[in-house]
Amino acid sequence: MIVITGHAGRLGNRLRTFAHVVAIARETSHDVMNPGFAQYGRYFPAFEDDPWCRHPRRIRSRRWRSRLKERADDHFKLGAVEGLAVFDLPRGTRFELDNRRVRKILRKNDLVILNGFNFRHMELTKHRDEIIELFTPHRRHHDAVMGVVDPLREKAGVVVGIHIRRGDFARYLQGAFFFEVAQYLPAMRHMQTLFDEPVAYVVCSDEPLDETIFAEFSVRFGTGNEVEDLYALARCDYLIGPPSTYTEWASYYGLVRKYSLKDPDATFSLDDFVLYDDLIFKPRGFTPARQVGTRSESAG
Repeated sequence: MIVITGHAGRLGNRLRTFAHVVAIARETSHDVMNPGFAQYGRYFPAFEDDPWCRHPRRIRSRRWRSRLKERADDHFKLGAVEGLAVFDLPRGTRFELDNRRVRKILRKNDLVILNGFNFRHMELTKHRDEIIELFTPHRRHHDAVMGVVDPLREKAGVVVGIHIRRGDFARYLQGAFFFEVAQYLPAMRHMQTLFDEPVAYVVCSDEPLDETIFAEFSVRFGTGNEVEDLYALARCDYLIGPPSTYTEWASYYGLVRKYSLKDPDATFSLDDFVLYDDLIFKPRGFTPARQVGTRSESAG
């Protein structure tokens, strides 16, 4: 059993960590328990009404709750207990799960505690089908997403998701990516120059927006529900937003390329859009999958 403790960040952070741990658990024959995901469990059939957020669901929580408490108490009293391994990841560091040493530890211990956020599995794509199924929301959320995106498909050849992150970004990195809403408009205007067909936008934010600011564009706004906005972004053709695990997950789930908006005044091309197909940062550059309708001088 692998138990993820703590709950760093919000939905995007927790989805990413959970996905990476599910991947390594699959390869080392462990089950997973992630109680820190419980506040989001109601969105997903796999975790609804399960405060322990177990995968697979067949795990008996009472048995593991007592074993976890017993082993954890013993560990902190004695410093080491046979059959228990604890990985306590300091903030700001990254830990690779898929290496020989870690796999050996995982296979040797029947209870493994992961405390931290940035645990990574470098070959997440191998387990994509299972992860996508596990983190597919309820049908009601899917229907809400379709209600946002589908009307745009009827009148535009390209749909671009715009993620306007406000809220906690006022403090994150001293507000480095905390942009005014109007600062997203130049990127939206520039996006229209990259295609020879109509471009429409799905705009999502964690704060209420003045919709009149976007009057010049063909726009539909997210429902305001955190999971519906996330999966609406995942159904777009391209994504624009500040660096955030929220849109990284949308990129991963929907196989949508994203441009990380770090400087609203910078120019960009389609080469600057990155696919987070394994939820790990990738360098600039790709061959656009969508060639029809793009202007060749902009596709570079």
